[in-house]
Amino acid sequence: MDKLFELIGLALPDTPTILRLKALLAGGVGGIAAGVLYLLTGVEGSVVGGVAMMVCGLTVIGITVRSFVNEHRKYEADRIAARRQREEEARRTSERLAREAACQHEWVLDDDALDYGVVGDICVHCGAFRECRPR
Repeated sequence: MDKLFELIGLALPDTPTILRLKALLAGGVGGIAAGVLYLLTGVEGSVVGGVAMMVCGLTVIGITVRSFVNEHRKYEADRIAARRQREEEARRTSERLAREAACQHEWVLDDDALDYGVVGDICVHCGAFRECRPR
């Protein structure tokens, strides 16, 4: 169901939320209201039919609420994962810069970079790279 919401959401902005609200209101509340009205008619078998309609309405409400909760959890998990990735990348960068700053560089021509048209030197000790002019 979420994949369907995502596909429709590509065409219209914020469509999953709108569709969930419509399902909640039209399907859930409408089902409960129809069940109550059918119960009040007094027709033979209306108790079973009315209760069945109300249960269907409650089921639609439950599915919609569960979908809202799952979407929120997924959003929070993605946000936390992105934050952790940024922190990890910042930590790696700072460690690399500290290692490069403490190194007594011994530069040699980086032959592998020449295959890609980049002329540069690489440090034998720490792996730092610096671009240089063509020789």
